[in-house]
Amino acid sequence: MELKETMSLQEMGEKLAKKGGPGFCIKEQLERGYFDPYEYDLLSAWRGVSKADNMKFMNTLREIPLRDMLAAATPNAKGYVNPQLKEFLASSGTTGIAGAYYLIPVKLWDTMQAEAVQTDITAAISKMVLGPESIQGTTMKIDIAKDGQYVFNESASGAIAPTETIETVQATLDFSTLYTLNFRIANDLLEDSQFDLVEMHVREAGRQAGEKASTLAATVLYTGTDGDGTVNAANSGQAYSIWAANGTNGMEDGLIANAADGYVSDTLLMTHKAFLYSVKNTGAQYNEGLINNEWVKTGYPTQLGGMNIVWSDIDYLNAAAAKAVLFSKDYGILTGRKRWLRLEKYAEPVKDLTGAVISFRQDSVSLINDSICAYVENS
Repeated sequence: MELKETMSLQEMGEKLAKKGGPGFCIKEQLERGYFDPYEYDLLSAWRGVSKADNMKFMNTLREIPLRDMLAAATPNAKGYVNPQLKEFLASSGTTGIAGAYYLIPVKLWDTMQAEAVQTDITAAISKMVLGPESIQGTTMKIDIAKDGQYVFNESASGAIAPTETIETVQATLDFSTLYTLNFRIANDLLEDSQFDLVEMHVREAGRQAGEKASTLAATVLYTGTDGDGTVNAANSGQAYSIWAANGTNGMEDGLIANAADGYVSDTLLMTHKAFLYSVKNTGAQYNEGLINNEWVKTGYPTQLGGMNIVWSDIDYLNAAAAKAVLFSKDYGILTGRKRWLRLEKYAEPVKDLTGAVISFRQDSVSLINDSICAYVENS
C-alpha cells in the first residue's frame, strides 16, 4: 500500500499564508465574489509551493471530510466538531491571513472536482483539452490540416528541402456560452448543521457538471460539425447494438468504414445499456469472442475489437436510437476549457454556499471526420 505523505494543519496554513501565496489570491478572489483555482494569479501563487509540498497539502486536505470542515467553521454547529480543526480554522477568522480560513474554498472545489471526474469523459475522448492558460479570448481559431497534407519528400544529401503548403480547414472554439448550475443548498441545511447533506449536494453538483461537459464533447464527436472529411455512419437496424453484421450494419462495419478512409479506430464510446442489449439478445453479435459470456465473470470489458472502451451513460447517448462512436482519438476532436467549475456569487466560504453558482465554459471542434463512425441503434 502506497504511503501518502501529509503535512500538519499548521503547515498547510503557512503554505497558504505565504506572502503573495495562494491565501492572498483566494482572499482577493472572494472579495470579488468568486473562487476559481484556474485563474492565472492563483496558478502562479501555487507555483511558489514545491510539487512535493503541493502533493502533501492535497493529500492532507483530502483526508479532511468537507462536512467536518464546514462544521468547524460554523460557530453554532450542532453535533460533533473536530476541536483541533475548529481551533485551526478559527485562528484566522474572516479577516486574518493565517491561511486556515481559505482552505474551505479549496476543499469545496476539490470535492466537486473529485465527483466530476467520475462522469466527465471529455479528456478520454479528446485529442487534448486546452486549459485557460492557452485561451486568451472568447473565441479561438483552430487550423486543422486536411487529410494527407503532411507528406515527406525525398531529397539528395545537401539539397534544399522543398517547402510544403499545408492546406487547412479552420474551425472556431467558441466560449461565449456560459454553463451554470445553482447548488440549491437550502439555508436550513446550514442552520441545522446538516453538513452531510450539504456535502451530498456539492458532490452531486460536480457530478452534473461532468455529465454536461461530456454531453457537449460527445455531441461534437458524434456529429462532426467541423474539420475535414465526412463522419462515417453505421445503423444496426435493430433496437440494440450488434457487433458483426447480421443482415444489417454492425459495429464491425464502422471499423471497416474508418479503416477504408485510412484510420484505425482505437476508441469506442459506448453506454452500458447498449452493451447489455447486445448481450441479452440472440444473434450473430459477439460470436467471435463470446465476450457476452465472459463479461458475466469478469465485469464490463475495457476493450472491444482492439478499441479502448469509454463508458458513459449521459442522456445524449442513452436515449431512444441510442448512440455509440467508433473513432481514432488522435484525429477525433479537440476541446478547450476557458473555465472549469468556477464558484460564483461566493464571497464567504460557508454562508455563501446558499445561492452559490458553478459555472464553466467549454467547446470542442472535430478534426478529421473520416476517423469517426457514428453508430446508432434503431429506435
